[in-house]
Order: sequence, then structure tokens, then C-alpha cells
Amino acid sequence: MIEPLHIHHLDAVMLLVEGVIKRMRELGIEQWDEVYPARDIIEKDLTKQQAYGYWDNEKLSAYTVLNEEYDQEYSTINWMVNGKALIIHRLMIDAASQGKGIGKKLVDFAEEYASIHGYHSIRLDAFSKNPAALHLYERKNYIKRGEVKFRKGIFYCYEKSI
Repeated sequence: MIEPLHIHHLDAVMLLVEGVIKRMRELGIEQWDEVYPARDIIEKDLTKQQAYGYWDNEKLSAYTVLNEEYDQEYSTINWMVNGKALIIHRLMIDAASQGKGIGKKLVDFAEEYASIHGYHSIRLDAFSKNPAALHLYERKNYIKRGEVKFRKGIFYCYEKSI
């Protein structure tokens, strides 16, 4: 079940973040660390009521953020759709829950949310060295629109018309 998360979920989200970082490191993906996504970032997500979680038997198994906020690097991308864009941030799935279609469910949820709320497209960035993330978005027909460089390296920017 996907539902909005609130500030009282902070510890559960941070436990999820720590597990996801550990699993990424085991796979040789150096995307996240103690700097990002840090506790203060997650706390802001929750306070702004922009965070959503996937619950599996009362355990938080996945997390994502939906909003209109983006980094200035996005202005260098040749986006294909003009109009209001929903941005997906920090989509993460617990290691034990990966491979069960939860990522697809979160993306489907974002697409439904975007449609209901009058967005014209969804945009996001994915770490170029995270094959599971890249596969998820490409399988969901997101179009690679360019690349940006953040602290940890190259990220591919994707977009899908709604």
C-alpha cells in the first residue's frame, strides 16, 4: 500500500535509507552516502508532506518524493514537454523488497498522481551507474533527455509526457 508519510515516520525512513545505502555499496553503486540523502533532507520531505511510502505488512519497504522542485542543473536539459512538471526524487526500495515490482508501483503511483493533479510531464534524474534504476525508468517508457553532473557523478535526466 502506498500512502503519504509524515514526520512521525522519520526514524522508519532513516532505517530504510541506511539499508538502501548499504545494499548499493554492496553492489558497487556509490550514489548515496551520509551527505545525501541526509536526515535533514528526509525531514524536510516529510514536513512539506511530499513523501510517500510503500508499506508491506506494516514495514516501510519503499520511499519516494513527488514535488515540483528541481536542481538548477535541470535548466541545461532540453525537455520535450512544456508545462507543469512533477519531479520524482529519492525513489528507494528496501533490499529485501527489491525485484518484487515495488519500483514499478511507485512510478505508476507518480503517474496517476501527475494525471490527477494536472501535470503535463514527469521528470527525474537517475545515477548513470545504477542499472536497476535506469532499467526501471526505461521499461516505463521514460525518455532520456540529457545528462547532468552532481557530486557523485553523471546522472541521466528522464521525462515522460502525461
